[in-house]
Amino acid sequence: MTFKNAIIYSLHTEAKDTITQIITILEANQIQYHIESKTAARLAMNDHPIMNMSQLDSGIDIAVVVGGDGSMLSAATMFSIKDIPLIGINRGRLGFLVTLDPSKEKELMDIFKGEYIKESRMLLEVTAKDQTHFAFNDCIVTRRETGRLVEIELYLDKKYMCSYRADGFLISTPTGSTAHAMSAGGPIIYPTMDAILLLPICPHKLSSRPIIIPQNGMLSIKVCDSNRVLPIIGCDGQDKDVLSPGDMVHIKASTHKVHLMHGKTYDYYQNLRNKLSWEEPFYQC
Repeated sequence: MTFKNAIIYSLHTEAKDTITQIITILEANQIQYHIESKTAARLAMNDHPIMNMSQLDSGIDIAVVVGGDGSMLSAATMFSIKDIPLIGINRGRLGFLVTLDPSKEKELMDIFKGEYIKESRMLLEVTAKDQTHFAFNDCIVTRRETGRLVEIELYLDKKYMCSYRADGFLISTPTGSTAHAMSAGGPIIYPTMDAILLLPICPHKLSSRPIIIPQNGMLSIKVCDSNRVLPIIGCDGQDKDVLSPGDMVHIKASTHKVHLMHGKTYDYYQNLRNKLSWEEPFYQC
């Protein structure tokens, strides 16, 4: 599949020069483009073609996300629910999700010409307080105050699993397994696997351990009546709501996928080695 009509998106405050560079490449190759309206306003680029998110159905076939993983997390939900694939141009610090170097003009154009590696990754659909949210990395139920534990009950397909008293509870996609979940002691899960990671954060019981479940179930979290603190729920680092005793949070894999387009040289394990500073091979083994 080739791409002919791009939208450019960024949260990065210093992305203007990189976006200008990308626009030059797109124009030289007769690729139509628009800059997302808030991106254009943020970077003072209103002299270019502008598009509001409400206009996304009008022929856009790919999104170019410029910045760091924060920009990609923000973009993933907005564009994926419209089934628009994403290219990540790295202008941030870590860059687990935005893997393309802005200087690699040929690699960028190869993607537009249909030469790419495509990853289709899970998106979580989270329902709480009659509101639906999405998470590309993770969803968390955690405390608002220090010195108190969150008390929850966990259900899978309406069947009771277990209870937790902990600083919080994390529900992660495979993509999110290298984010907060990894810092909390969780395993790394290959990003296209159909699995969901359940991870208590600093649980009261040492026997409480991460659990990996299939993606085809409905996970429900009940806030116990015994809570002496009102937990909050967040998705991808953004607080969404305050929960009350008795509230239920329902989490499942969304029918939408996040489609990440990488250059042909992309290697997930090389990306892990680089980002996590894993050891190089021994001189002799």
